[in-house]
Amino acid sequence: MQNVLAPLERIIDDIEQTGDVTALNGTPVFNLPHESGRQYHTMAPAIDGIADFYEMFWARRKQHKVLAGIRQLAKRLHYSMPITEREIAAAKDDMVSMRSIVPMLTESEATDLILQTQIKAEIEARKA
Repeated sequence: MQNVLAPLERIIDDIEQTGDVTALNGTPVFNLPHESGRQYHTMAPAIDGIADFYEMFWARRKQHKVLAGIRQLAKRLHYSMPITEREIAAAKDDMVSMRSIVPMLTESEATDLILQTQIKAEIEARKA
């Protein structure tokens, strides 16, 4: 799970420290090291996918937890809106909640949640 949260944490830290966002063709992106070099991923959908994963975790436990700060960050990135200290603070608060569940996740549950998140993303992509 560290590999999932680390890029998100880096995005938030970079925005907070520099105020800059990496973009390709006007779309905010982040990169991950890969065997063949760097792979770029679109920020907003990736952030929403991470939020989906955690919200599904809570839903399975009959808890209604919404990652409003993380979702707001994704929306602002998607629509190229300014990101204020308030949004950064809210996203960081959500990160604390997200990190708190990592010790509770088994490998099989994490794998299942990843699959469920991918299915949801595919369904939403087909609707669009």
